[in-house]
Amino acid sequence: MPVKATTVSSKGQVTIPAELVRALGIEPGAKLMVVPVEGGLMLLLRPESLAEELAGSVSDVYGNAAEYLEAERGEWN
Repeated sequence: MPVKATTVSSKGQVTIPAELVRALGIEPGAKLMVVPVEGGLMLLLRPESLAEELAGSVSDVYGNAAEYLEAERGEWN
């Protein structure tokens, strides 16, 4: 998809170019996330449920959760 330009209004609003709206299937009322990145901003379509979108995304951070919890509980004594 080609890069498109837009202009920020005096109210801080931007218009997403129609070609991108159609290509991405953005509907009126769609929620977007504005993410600051080095040198600018990134717009992402917000999933309907952030919890469902992120579920399981860090499942391996602590390895086996049951073992981790048991080890942590052992530290309490």
